[in-house]
Amino acid sequence: MNTSLHAGRLPVSQRHAIVTLLLKKPGLGAANMANYRPVFNLSFISKVAERAVAIQLNEYLVMNDLLPRYQSAYQKNHSTETALLRVWTDILMAADRQQVTLLCLLDLSSH
Repeated sequence: MNTSLHAGRLPVSQRHAIVTLLLKKPGLGAANMANYRPVFNLSFISKVAERAVAIQLNEYLVMNDLLPRYQSAYQKNHSTETALLRVWTDILMAADRQQVTLLCLLDLSSH
C-alpha cells in the first residue's frame, strides 16, 4: 500500500472495476440509457487504497488548517445536523439584531 501511495498509482491488476447499470428511479424507461447510473464494484485493495488516501488527505487538510471553519462535510463529529444548527443559529442571531435574512436553497436532483 505504501509503495502505491508513494508512486501515486495502483498496480495494473487493481485498476479494474465491474460496472453495473441501475435505473436512477423506478418507473423510468429502460430503453433510454440516460435513465441509468453506473455503479462501480472495486477490488478490496482498491477500496483500502481509497480509504488510506482519504484519511491522509483529511489529516493533511486539518493539520494545515485548510478546511473552511464551518464546513460540516467530511469532518469528524459534524453532520447535516451541525450544518443545520449553524444556519439556524445565524438566522436567530440576525433576527435578534433586526436584520433581514434571506435563505436560498437549490435542489440539483435530476428529474
